[in-house]
Amino acid sequence: MKYCKKCGNEVSDNIKFCPKCGELINSNNTPNNIVNKKRKIGLKIALISVILILIFSVSAGVAYIKQNASHKDDATKNMEILNVDIDKYPEVTVSIKINNYANKINVKNITIKENDAFQKDLKLSDGVNDNEYAISYKTSDESTSSEKNIKIACTLDNDEVTAEYSYTPPEKKQTVDKKSNSSNSVNTYDNNEIKVKNSIEDYESAYIRMINSKNIDYIKGSIDLSGGLISEFTSLIKNYSEQQIEEELVSHKIEDIKKISNSEYQVTVYEKYYISYGKNKTSSYTDFRDTYVVRSTASDFKVYSIKDVVQISSKTNP
Repeated sequence: MKYCKKCGNEVSDNIKFCPKCGELINSNNTPNNIVNKKRKIGLKIALISVILILIFSVSAGVAYIKQNASHKDDATKNMEILNVDIDKYPEVTVSIKINNYANKINVKNITIKENDAFQKDLKLSDGVNDNEYAISYKTSDESTSSEKNIKIACTLDNDEVTAEYSYTPPEKKQTVDKKSNSSNSVNTYDNNEIKVKNSIEDYESAYIRMINSKNIDYIKGSIDLSGGLISEFTSLIKNYSEQQIEEELVSHKIEDIKKISNSEYQVTVYEKYYISYGKNKTSSYTDFRDTYVVRSTASDFKVYSIKDVVQISSKTNP
């Protein structure tokens, strides 16, 4: 049996023309509407296949990203000391590598202690590879009589990461002994020491601005207002104004930090000032050793009180 390809009417095999519409009947007897239906079905199957492939690809991609992110989160975060270069001693250069931290290092968030003495004027530069850095400084103790232990701490991604290293000064055998450090904490290091150190640095800068501007507001952000320093500094500013005294902080060095409690520390600081007096501007260089009490506040560590002030020397300018 044949079908008219134009109207779909069923016709006998021996008929040449469709009795319904007059269309010529030939061997291609499949109606157009049937052909079209088959084509539509084929297109639908192809479209469904493409959609299924896309869904599978996206699901696999999301799973891969989540798996990689999970692996990254699980990666150990630490700091490695790669080398201590003492070829230019007393200049010391420490090469470090930071593993699995998102942020880069800022020199303001780094402290280095040599045999428990904080080192000043740290200089930071990039290392050979990514996440490697070089920290340079001049040692505060240029003696070569004994081995020196370095403790480095820096703040990264709101964590404090630390590491240790030992070296022998160049007059002796120039060997180094690397100490293992695979975690973010060292038992001999106090996690608050960076915050305490930074509180002293902020205080020193604010103190000079307060003295020279005769404005108490400069120091308020650097001291614990529950202590008695506001009253003391108010009297000091009045006295300095009357005597026309100005000060310049020439140098300072944190010599010791002692833990009194989890929220209180005693800090000993060497300070050298250039001080000018009166209308004639008589001046002198004066050295002090001050002892501060630093306490934890709601926002950060701040100077609570001045426990002791010892004048070491004073040299009047001619």
